[in-house]
Amino acid sequence: MLLACANAVIAEDGKKKHMSEITTIPTNISLRIGATVVNGPKWQEELPAPLEQYNRKVRLEGLPDHLNPAVIDTEKVAAFLKALPQFPAESLKPLAGRTIWLDYGGLLLGASAPTRPAMFTGPMKLEIVEVQGQVVHARLVLKVDCDLARNRAAEASARIGPTSDEIKALEARLSAVAGTPEQERDVLTALSVARRRRSALAYVWQKNATARAECDGTDAAAKADLEAAVRAVDLYGMPLGTGMP
Repeated sequence: MLLACANAVIAEDGKKKHMSEITTIPTNISLRIGATVVNGPKWQEELPAPLEQYNRKVRLEGLPDHLNPAVIDTEKVAAFLKALPQFPAESLKPLAGRTIWLDYGGLLLGASAPTRPAMFTGPMKLEIVEVQGQVVHARLVLKVDCDLARNRAAEASARIGPTSDEIKALEARLSAVAGTPEQERDVLTALSVARRRRSALAYVWQKNATARAECDGTDAAAKADLEAAVRAVDLYGMPLGTGMP
């Protein structure tokens, strides 16, 4: 279930407004999660079911949501959509008659993103990255949680090695069961999940290492961690399966 965010947000002009002053999302703006499009103003009724269905589809066995770049945090979504009507009219104008793609990474709504729900009630800026047909890819510029970024990057990177060892063991097992259809199928299934899990970890490492590097400025360790994360994505990155159809 989508949860309500705090009862006040701070607009781009720095002024704090209470929820009682907030109008609903403009009627000509819709929202998209996965392949499902819902009515923007009715998101509290229409969005929870497809959002939960989407998250069930993208979850990976053996991987917690906060280390899965495809899983969307429902509380962050609620906080963002509560704050959306308060953005300056100029920011909302490009969205008129279009659909906001909620699972686009630039919105920082992912469970693995270095953000917390309360951050979506603070100062932030909405930028349009691109428009594909009627679907808008937008990004939020807001202050991230630097400690969370460091911790997530460290946790994701620490799991890469053990996951790679698991993959090597499965690859060896696959050779051993060659010619046995049922056993081959089982091993191939496990191998596919393990490779997707490693890919997800690499993406989470890179995203949070990027945020860490921005937080820590010229820190050599943060720069080295980001470079290692980029190499991991180059080596292990696979499509997340959440793109446009």
